[in-house]
Amino acid sequence: MEKDIAIIGTGFLSAAGRGLEAFYRQINEGMPEGSVLTDFDPDQYLGNKGLRFVANSTKLYCNVAFQAIEAANLTEAVAQNPDGFGLYDGSELSFVDEVFEFDLTAKVQGPDYVSPMKAPNILGNASASYMAIRAGITGPNFSVSGGAAGSLQAIDMAVLHLQEAQTEYGIVGATDGDCALHDILQRGEKRKTTLKPAPAFGAAFALTTVENARAGGHHIYATIKQVASGQRLGFEENHEVLLRLMEDILKQGGRRKEIDGIVLGGAHTFETSKLIEELWWDFDMDHAKIHLPERLFGICDNNAGSLGLLYAMGLSGNRIEKTSVKSLRSCLIGVVDRLGYASMILVSF
Repeated sequence: MEKDIAIIGTGFLSAAGRGLEAFYRQINEGMPEGSVLTDFDPDQYLGNKGLRFVANSTKLYCNVAFQAIEAANLTEAVAQNPDGFGLYDGSELSFVDEVFEFDLTAKVQGPDYVSPMKAPNILGNASASYMAIRAGITGPNFSVSGGAAGSLQAIDMAVLHLQEAQTEYGIVGATDGDCALHDILQRGEKRKTTLKPAPAFGAAFALTTVENARAGGHHIYATIKQVASGQRLGFEENHEVLLRLMEDILKQGGRRKEIDGIVLGGAHTFETSKLIEELWWDFDMDHAKIHLPERLFGICDNNAGSLGLLYAMGLSGNRIEKTSVKSLRSCLIGVVDRLGYASMILVSF
């Protein structure tokens, strides 16, 4: 059974533009004041017909998923073997305003005032299902509800299917949206941070086994060595669940002395100093530099894992300017949600 999984394609879209270069520009220069993502499929992968009632989150997921397929040169493979592809959405609720508006209209004004054409938008698996229909993919498709850790949990599921040969390729995407309800929820949570929410963006990755990637002549952006997911136990603090997942990965064969970076999401939900102290004393990993990309990009509701993975790829290629790190060999990427949902992956470059 092939254990290592290769990332062979990427997709990214925000108000800064599309593709990896747009991500690096946004992380290095920031987003111009007042910039808002308004075109959720600038490449017109979905065409123009029949999109009036399609949710923006679905359009965004489909765009970055198609980008990843295109970047990995898999368009023909999809047509030849649609059963061999799995679709995974790490953001069950992204542009949640659309769901809230549908429910509120039905409750206050009655069902006669709700368009049945918008009903699919409130389904948890709407984005991955719509992508499957438009791309002609007939393999498994899932949506994961894991909060900020959702995108990494979706990668975890895709890796499992690839390792068990249930699929040949996995397309994993997630989205974060600009919406008023997110702002209301964040104020209600009384988040202990001055950081702003991340602007709307989508990210996607095309995955396959390393063996398959080499046989197909694909460019390998990074290799996923181990994955671990879990949830905070009753006696744990948020930083402790991350340390537990880290221990699981090291037990799977991760070599701690080779890990020279740790990229974390959800750091506003725990005291970073506690995690650093235990890394030094209990894990003997004081050599690994900790990175918190949400401090540059904004806090993610669903997509912190995708942000961390893109950031780590940028570090490995010396594309991140606001850091002293000029290279990266092996990196842990972990995210914990405020409710304690957590995931972590070990990648090498």
